[in-house]
Amino acid sequence: MLKEKELNFFVKEKNWGKGLDWYKSNFNAEKPFRGEASPNYTAFPFFEGVPKQMQLED
Repeated sequence: MLKEKELNFFVKEKNWGKGLDWYKSNFNAEKPFRGEASPNYTAFPFFEGVPKQMQLED
């Protein structure tokens, strides 16, 4: 997990606008597993569309 656990990237109203490159830059690519979490990802209806945002196609 990241030192800053809650990136809130998948919330449009928070960090989605920073872009995928910003999101990826928060992770150490040399680590075999990477992850982050935020309770805001489950805060429907306050933040809608999170599951759709998580369907990234790289």
